[in-house]
Amino acid sequence: MKPSTGRRPGPLATRVWGNPMARPVDRSEAAWTWVLLVIWVLAVPLLAVIGSTQWTDLQAQAASQSRSLTSVQATLLQDASYELSAYRSIPTGVTAQATWVGPTGLPVTGAVTPVPGAHAGDHITIWLGPDGSVVDPPLTGVDATVEAVLIAVSGWLGFGLLLVGLWWLLRARLDRRRWSAWAQEWERFERNAR
Repeated sequence: MKPSTGRRPGPLATRVWGNPMARPVDRSEAAWTWVLLVIWVLAVPLLAVIGSTQWTDLQAQAASQSRSLTSVQATLLQDASYELSAYRSIPTGVTAQATWVGPTGLPVTGAVTPVPGAHAGDHITIWLGPDGSVVDPPLTGVDATVEAVLIAVSGWLGFGLLLVGLWWLLRARLDRRRWSAWAQEWERFERNAR
């Protein structure tokens, strides 16, 4: 008996090339595995370009929002409380009534979204749109960068999942060929055994 070298066999994608027992279908599976892996790695520059383009667009959107939105100080008229949805009374957000000076210079009262735990009399910063309505804060440069990175990374991972699905379909097809070849070999063996 040959002593063990202590080395474990590598993955199928690498050990079929030097193995005389490997069938053509095994080598085909290994080749497709490597091709799909290389395609996934080569997608990195493309998705980096997409992320960079998105970053440029988001930076432009952030600049546009910062020019068109106005920040004002609002004074809470009541403690912040959770808004409840109609379905099973699940909290959906924190709201409170507040007052602030509108674009016309007159005081305005309305609902705002403070941080949880804010109390009546606290001052918070809110953002007003061109028409004076309360809007979400504008994008910042950091927000634009994070969003662009998330778009690129999630696109790369999604493309990877697509390639894994394609690999499974290829492998299922190759498995059918393996089983068919195995059935033919077994039939030939039984004929010769009689």
